[in-house]
Amino acid sequence: MSQKSQISEFSHIDLVAKWRILTHALPILSSLSHSLVVCSQSKFMESYFGSHKENIFTNVSTMIYVFDLNSADEELDYADYKKCVEYLKECSRNAQIFCLFHKLDLIPADQRERLVEYKRQHVQKLSDPFKIVAFGTSIWHDSLYRAWSTIVYTLIPNSSLITEHLQHFADSCEVEEVVLFEKATFLDVAHASHSSISRFEFKDPHRFEKMSNVVKMFKLSCARAAGSSVHSIELHNSDFDAFVYEFTNTTYIMVIVSDPEVKPAVTLMNIGLARPHFERLLKPNI
Repeated sequence: MSQKSQISEFSHIDLVAKWRILTHALPILSSLSHSLVVCSQSKFMESYFGSHKENIFTNVSTMIYVFDLNSADEELDYADYKKCVEYLKECSRNAQIFCLFHKLDLIPADQRERLVEYKRQHVQKLSDPFKIVAFGTSIWHDSLYRAWSTIVYTLIPNSSLITEHLQHFADSCEVEEVVLFEKATFLDVAHASHSSISRFEFKDPHRFEKMSNVVKMFKLSCARAAGSSVHSIELHNSDFDAFVYEFTNTTYIMVIVSDPEVKPAVTLMNIGLARPHFERLLKPNI
């Protein structure tokens, strides 16, 4: 993987205020595309959206709307959002809406959950007939990762089938846990744990986000220091073996094995045998 494909949660700080419209197409799992529209001037956005609403809002599967919790004009933000909802109602009544209440780090920790819920309820009233899913986010902690992982999971047409097959892999191969990460963003696409065998508890609910950040930073360091790409990482200690390998054209796989009777060579063989099956499963229109 080239350095250009490394996307971190800090990447959006390069999107500075613009008087014109910037559009970015971000491929996800090769068969999905996320179009990012950047415009910081409200009047210009209103004019652009109004005159191009059929192009922007027709056949929309998901709208992701970001609210700035540090905004100087909340009422204007709500008005702009309401217009987008009206356009969606006209052109894509089956769309999903995700709202990110961003810059959560600027809010005192003891007020964050209450504020996000208050904002969610208020925005929900503006969203009829759509039902929104809301997240409080910040670039300074893993909330942004969790939000995007949830959004990407809902965008994958056969996400439940992928999870079902990962579950079969975990049970058949006697592994503690298996995780699929999207290759470009390293977002958690799907994961499964062994149905009955558990030799240690997964106490950290944010382990996928942390592992994702560790691998992304390691890959970036390798690319900067030696101009090389990372295809696999293995970690072995007295408690478990961890394998992170390129899996399909669009994913990495992480496999955790705690049973000392399951040899690393067997786990790698099972990853190799499963690869063609998941390659077919992750193809478009499956």
